[in-house]
Amino acid sequence: MLQVNINSRGAIVFPYSICIDGHEERCLIRIVTHIHSDHLLDLNKSISYSKFITATPITMDLLEILGFRFPLHKRLPLDYRSCIELEDAKLCFEYAHHIAGTAQTILETTKGLLVYTSDFKRPGKDTPVIRDTDIMVIDATYGDPRYRRVDEDIIVEKLVKLLRRLLTEKPIAIYA
Repeated sequence: MLQVNINSRGAIVFPYSICIDGHEERCLIRIVTHIHSDHLLDLNKSISYSKFITATPITMDLLEILGFRFPLHKRLPLDYRSCIELEDAKLCFEYAHHIAGTAQTILETTKGLLVYTSDFKRPGKDTPVIRDTDIMVIDATYGDPRYRRVDEDIIVEKLVKLLRRLLTEKPIAIYA
């Protein structure tokens, strides 16, 4: 039976000794979905104890800029829509619209499909929705109504309306 656990420090623990965005002693693979601090908990422990640290190449580079150092033999970068074979399973990354390098984690096993979304915005528009999963762990960041976002298309539409109205009155300078 498939099982996913979330430990007391917030690590999402998948089968095959995979820990996502947190550390657990028995994990062989530590996945970092992106560089926000709540997803980097205990990363130095994982660098010491895990066999591999896996992230998108962009996230790997950003982690190094932030001062995290991994031995080359522990680096296991994985591009979007790429997979690693693990015994009778595949570990894959899918794009998540959030910050540079953010990835959803997909574990395809003979017993089913497991997904961790990480943080994401605009599901079905910018973030692909992974369907037919057996277990999906959805990051709770945007689950709090205080963080509900207005659709970006509506914001752009309102900005265009405002600019058109103001342009009838006088020239407008826009600085980037």
